[in-house]
Amino acid sequence: MVYPPQGGYGTGPGGYYYALSNDVLQSHDAEATTQNTLYIKLKEITVQKLENSPKTLRIYFEIHGNASTWYGKIYKNGAAYGTERSGTSQTYVSYSEDLSFAVGDQIQLYVRQNTPGYTAYVRNFRVLGSLPIAPLIASEAFTAANTYP
Repeated sequence: MVYPPQGGYGTGPGGYYYALSNDVLQSHDAEATTQNTLYIKLKEITVQKLENSPKTLRIYFEIHGNASTWYGKIYKNGAAYGTERSGTSQTYVSYSEDLSFAVGDQIQLYVRQNTPGYTAYVRNFRVLGSLPIAPLIASEAFTAANTYP
């Protein structure tokens, strides 16, 4: 194994390694909706442990609406942080973005709908990456919790 793995971060042989990937580290998959025309928080994952923090994490979510323009954006600790995503698709569209987070950070998904009375839907809000270490030790390098709703 290369130390650290290509595209990742490490502490050296015997330490914890994290690499950007599409493996799920934490998920908040239940569907949530809003008809709000102002951004509202629909999902939140709080980083409880992240070895050698801060690190770049891949954040993934799926979104769609019902015949009006919808918007979704990643926030960090209540402040806009990621790229605003928008569209009019009535079937789920997936987005991912690589952003830096540290222990204690709240990774949040804010969503809004352009037109009153229409609905935006989100699901599969996830933190992605790889921890190529024994599964029983993985929780020592990264833990997180769904903290909203």
